[in-house]
Amino acid sequence: MNKTILKAIERIRWNSEHHFLHIKNQHEIAPQIGVQFSMGYTDTRFIQFFWKTKKIKLICGMDSRRRSKKF
Repeated sequence: MNKTILKAIERIRWNSEHHFLHIKNQHEIAPQIGVQFSMGYTDTRFIQFFWKTKKIKLICGMDSRRRSKKF
């Protein structure tokens, strides 16, 4: 799997666990939480984009290791 995707998944995992523990321990919501949430959303959209383009390449018969395929 793509290293960038793996890093994005790891950030989302950490972010989710961190927010869960923050809420569980009844800490105040800090402005940093909003920034972390926004960054997590960006990672999620990046992963969706990656998989969507990979799916399109498979449907079109393009090998993901090549830029294009002549039809």
